[in-house]
Amino acid sequence: MNPKKNKGFRKDYEKRIRLSQHEIGEALREQLEMLGRSCEGFDRGDLFEAKRIAVSLRILWYNTERSSGLASQLNLANYVIDTAFVVPSTFVNSASPEPPSDERRLFAIGGSRAYAPIFDHGPAGVFKSPFTRWWEGTVISDGEGNKFTRKDLVLAVADTDGGAHVDPRLDSAYYALTRKETFGIIRVVQTDDPKVFRKVSTPSPVGVTLRQIGHETLKSLCPGYIYDGSCFYHGGAVCWIQAVITPSAEPNSLTQ
Repeated sequence: MNPKKNKGFRKDYEKRIRLSQHEIGEALREQLEMLGRSCEGFDRGDLFEAKRIAVSLRILWYNTERSSGLASQLNLANYVIDTAFVVPSTFVNSASPEPPSDERRLFAIGGSRAYAPIFDHGPAGVFKSPFTRWWEGTVISDGEGNKFTRKDLVLAVADTDGGAHVDPRLDSAYYALTRKETFGIIRVVQTDDPKVFRKVSTPSPVGVTLRQIGHETLKSLCPGYIYDGSCFYHGGAVCWIQAVITPSAEPNSLTQ
């Protein structure tokens, strides 16, 4: 940064008028109103609202050395509503069980829109987590071993991928998750031949994850918040599918 510009910035900053707690509270109310509208718009099918959700979440929760999110300014960032659930291993070998999974997620898979937010209906229910654990806890793991936190996703979308700014370079793991289908879910549809299926593109799970983070945020910061948009996500959706592999009691025989 140009030293002269930096000096001018500090001088201007010293002239700024500090907002009252009432004014900051009004700013919080406005952000929550905008967040709520964006979440409802996403539920109705406007998927671009995920980017506006990310911007609101950044304003509310992101703290830096120079500034604090609105929730922190009002001392509301101590405990946050958490709905993330642990995803068990997909395959379990009954002879040698795998160690417990640590993968966490905020959405169900399936339905007419590929993914659905879980609202308050996830396997783990609704509980409270310390803010740092909530903000920096993993909520997506892709097929390449990359893990993403709420903070990762909010900042990637808001700061680099069209929320408040479009950066000419994106983080490689985030790029793959949103453009290369590295989450690992494969979707197929039936063709004219009932025995033949074809693979179709699978959307990124980032948007629906941001939508669920928006739900957690509104439940945390809006007393009495009860909105549930489940009715907009048609078709069956599941949080996970698990298969148990049981070795055969009889040894396999090969015919030559």
